[in-house]
Amino acid sequence: MTINELITNFTEHLKKYGLNGDPYQQELYKWEIISKYHDRLDADSSDFAKNISEMNFLNLWYASNQRKAMQNFAQREPEEYRSLHKLLYDESQPLQMRITAFTEGCDRLWNTKIKQHFPDQDTSSCCDERLISCFLAVKYPEKYTFYKNDVYLNLCELFGVESKKAGQKLVHFYDLLNEKVIPLVKVNTELCEMVDTEVSQHGYIKSIPLTAQTVIWNAMHQGKFNKKQIWLFFPGDDEQNFDDMVDESYISIYEWGEIGSLDNNELRDQKGIRNALKEKVEDYKTKEPGHSVKMLYDMKHNMKVGDYVVCRNKDFNQIVAFGEITGGYFFNPDHPVNNHCVEVKWHRGEWNITQILKESKDSTSAAPRLQNVTKKDWAQKLVSILGNLDGEEITDGRTSNDSRLMEELEILKQKKQIILQGAPGTGKTYKTAAIAVGMCNPTFSDFENHQKVMEEYERLQNEGQIAFCTFHQSMDYEDFIEGLKPEVKGNAVEYNVENGIFKTICELAQTKENADIATCIDKYIQTIKGYENRKTIPTLTGKSELYVWWTEGNDTISTRSVLSKSEKGDQYSPSPLNIEKVKMQALGEGVENNWRQYAQAFINAVKKEYDLENQVSDKPYVLIIDEINRGNVSKIFGELITLLEADKRSGGGEHHISLKLPYSKEDFSVPSNLYIIGTMNTTDRSTGTIDYAVRRRFAFVTLESRADVIENWCNAQSVPSDVKKAALALFAQINGIGRNDSSSFIAKHKASDFELEDLKVGHSYFMAKDMAGLKLKMRYEVVPLIKEYIKDGILRGISDDDKYFEKWQNAECYNPTTTDFVTE
Repeated sequence: MTINELITNFTEHLKKYGLNGDPYQQELYKWEIISKYHDRLDADSSDFAKNISEMNFLNLWYASNQRKAMQNFAQREPEEYRSLHKLLYDESQPLQMRITAFTEGCDRLWNTKIKQHFPDQDTSSCCDERLISCFLAVKYPEKYTFYKNDVYLNLCELFGVESKKAGQKLVHFYDLLNEKVIPLVKVNTELCEMVDTEVSQHGYIKSIPLTAQTVIWNAMHQGKFNKKQIWLFFPGDDEQNFDDMVDESYISIYEWGEIGSLDNNELRDQKGIRNALKEKVEDYKTKEPGHSVKMLYDMKHNMKVGDYVVCRNKDFNQIVAFGEITGGYFFNPDHPVNNHCVEVKWHRGEWNITQILKESKDSTSAAPRLQNVTKKDWAQKLVSILGNLDGEEITDGRTSNDSRLMEELEILKQKKQIILQGAPGTGKTYKTAAIAVGMCNPTFSDFENHQKVMEEYERLQNEGQIAFCTFHQSMDYEDFIEGLKPEVKGNAVEYNVENGIFKTICELAQTKENADIATCIDKYIQTIKGYENRKTIPTLTGKSELYVWWTEGNDTISTRSVLSKSEKGDQYSPSPLNIEKVKMQALGEGVENNWRQYAQAFINAVKKEYDLENQVSDKPYVLIIDEINRGNVSKIFGELITLLEADKRSGGGEHHISLKLPYSKEDFSVPSNLYIIGTMNTTDRSTGTIDYAVRRRFAFVTLESRADVIENWCNAQSVPSDVKKAALALFAQINGIGRNDSSSFIAKHKASDFELEDLKVGHSYFMAKDMAGLKLKMRYEVVPLIKEYIKDGILRGISDDDKYFEKWQNAECYNPTTTDFVTE
């Protein structure tokens, strides 16, 4: 792997996605940050303190701690902080000298003048190379770019050079970029022109160093540098602490918060960590910290994105969780004990490792609670198992079905909604997960591994891009779209409008990342500062109007109906709106529960002011409706069924239509980036509720019951040959060989106007790892299902049926000589 290969790889990525087209690697915001704050870093400006207090570098810094520290510098010691920035931006001096002086100056200023304002907290200046790079990149985008330790370390590895110690890494990073990356980026005119064109379209400032950094980041994102390590972790005896780690997706050595964040320059090496532990942790004042120093150092410097973490139990005979590192070190001052953390995506389970350890040639001490076990043979074997868990899910030979999945995705893109229909056990629910993942993450390709499909599905679901619901007979419009829900307040009952799952995901899909509604609300508030600058906005019904204004310093927006009069004066507001709750309502994360309709009227006014009404997110969103035919679809969707059509969607439809909702009185439309996947059991008698008006708005994809799925699954799972042969023989006797075999049990017993394929028993019912499992499936799933079909009149009963059932319950065919399975 060479730097030229990485540049070529990024160029191809740009051709396909641009800087912002890949929903999982959106980079344009970095150019936006540079352009937004470039003019605000004038250290001679009279507004310097205010400007720097308002800066937000998003994920390019340690947002919470560093932003608070920066604001304290600017507000409490603005002139000294201004002097430090002037020093940092003095290009006539060597960069390393400026960085060192700025860091030491911030530490000194904090410790002598600012820290005293927080007597009960262990605080620091939070000044590190990552923050300094933000200042330099914004101030001089033509010379500098943003720094991240992982990017720097991978760059060192790529060029075979040793990394520098903390405090000297940033200059070394810039040197490597300037000497070995930027010259090659500059000569790639195709790459530079694509980046410059996209950046210029948004009016952003160009930056070759940022383009070079993005080349490396893109390679990291695609796993080009991955050499995964394996970390063994023991969480201790407090189960609640580990539950917190799993729920919030991180790993923590839940002790030693007294020493503060490891981002502190004084804790940059093991010596500094040891000294801090000795000084501030009571237990170590009389003894050596030992393993504690190495564990903390590893968390900050050696645990890398993509590494595996295996969590053991106390007896070291079982793995209770398996995870992958997804981000770097961060300090959490708010948790009572989980302070030093690294981002990890966890998977719970119970895996006995007694035999693996017994067969291992490598011994492993259980003493350190966190240790690198990459070189242990047992660890490599364990990860090879845990990293490729297939479980017992239905897999349908994805290698041979790539074209089928691509076709289903293409249908969904064009039609916007599809229904997967088929008999029970044909893998409809399995298929919905694969289609949803393929739609939401175009770069995902490992569809053969259902475990990885479901991990990606879970990630997308947690991020709100995928939602799931099941229709049933009592589901109605109020549950699915919006409805009035009672809330008891004292002795009274109030009825509030509550969003259903469909409206919620539509609002998420309509939130465009680069048109942040919360930011627009802040901008709008500035335009109505003071009663004299009040605006008049329509109510939700449109039958009246509201005055809205904001008094500087308040955390509420003042509102009053234009029709109301008050003895308390014109500036009295009987219905103030909490600003943070208004933002949460706008983002679909909560409501302004006191004046919800006034809040929505205000949100609508902001959307109209900044032209957000017909914009949609850059990301695709998917709603899965399981058992869609179990509910009355026309009743559940109501008048919104028209809005499902592709050309009626907002954000791209040729005939965009919006409707006013009956309860909230909001204008509502379905965004073009929302896709609906339904599943339907074709043997269910309730399919009649899918009327023609609904059917013509969906595409229907039939999933067939297939013997080759059973055979492929048995081969992949190393199922004994006698079990596989019995499963295939039973499948053939019940369903037939081929699509229209008239000699099968189902074909001979068919008594209704159902299609033969609709009545077949799905392949998942025949997938078992041993003979006992196959017998259980036949006895408690297949035979009862067929008996139910006969009882309902879907199949005809014949005199020999009990003889079939008796044999099937023992995983045997009634007349095996006539049903030998032959592969087509």
